[in-house]
Amino acid sequence: MLDRTLARMVFCATFVGVLTAGCQHARPVPNVPADAELAACPDPIQNGIALRGSVSAWELPKEFVTSEGVEKRYPFLARKMLIAVVPHGPARDLTIVDSELAITPFGGTFAGWATSSLRPTGVDVTPGRLRIDPYLPVGRFRPQTATVDAVVRLGGAAYDQSAITTTAMWDDAQRPSSPDDLRVTFTPLRHFTVYDAMNAKITLRLVVQRSQPDSLCEATVESSVRLVDREAARPPLWDLGTSFKGGVRKRFLALYDPAIGPVRAIFTDPVAARGFAMWVQQTGATHVGRYQLGTFVAEDLESELTTVPTDRAIMESYHAITAEERELLKVGPLAER
Repeated sequence: MLDRTLARMVFCATFVGVLTAGCQHARPVPNVPADAELAACPDPIQNGIALRGSVSAWELPKEFVTSEGVEKRYPFLARKMLIAVVPHGPARDLTIVDSELAITPFGGTFAGWATSSLRPTGVDVTPGRLRIDPYLPVGRFRPQTATVDAVVRLGGAAYDQSAITTTAMWDDAQRPSSPDDLRVTFTPLRHFTVYDAMNAKITLRLVVQRSQPDSLCEATVESSVRLVDREAARPPLWDLGTSFKGGVRKRFLALYDPAIGPVRAIFTDPVAARGFAMWVQQTGATHVGRYQLGTFVAEDLESELTTVPTDRAIMESYHAITAEERELLKVGPLAER
């Protein structure tokens, strides 16, 4: 019994000694007052901190799709950001004391929801900035990769239009429905008027301790990512316009009723848009139910290529569709010739 107790005491003493020896090599992390002014880290350290970001599409949370009875999935997109921080050269010897990551969008805003794969940490999101504090764990500076999921709202004011759907345009014998029998339904949707690329600046601020005791400095590194490219920003909507011999579209199709005025023919499916054009051409229709078919010139399409036309001046150039225009109808993305 005495030998077993003595052996247990020797093991504990050896284990404590190992822990003590290990602690002697660990660098204590100092407390830094919030209002402390620190000198910038030397260039070799700043240049040795790599900050890289990449972005992929992500599923939009359901609560952003439908609200207030109007579909508004078009102004909102979800993005997953993969952010890597890697020390090189002298930066490998640093100890992280404090850190903060900020993401500033350009060409759009954050929609008030975000989450990070880092735990524990705080995520603060406003329309003009997303901040994660702290970002890196306190201690030895090691490579780290984390993800940030966010919902973005693209630039431009929200704009309400209607997409059209119809009853069956052909019967089982592939005969087109008559213009008097075909019924049109308008579905309200909300999208954005500006659809250009959305970028973001990523800024990482670090308070670090160098190898010398009490040698603190502040490092700031930046990077940039494209959150949304222009094609992803374009609302997935299509319209019909007239095109001469493969050229650009000059005039665009609209449905007109004296009670409500003209409505641009917008479709959520290019196949449905193409089918409607074929139906018009086969039947020679000048109307659909109570709506007259006509064409108009889109406003400002030449100078505002990243702006969806709002068609406020549609009646200034509107006229009933002609036989020649029916044969020239061509499907294209909304606001593109």
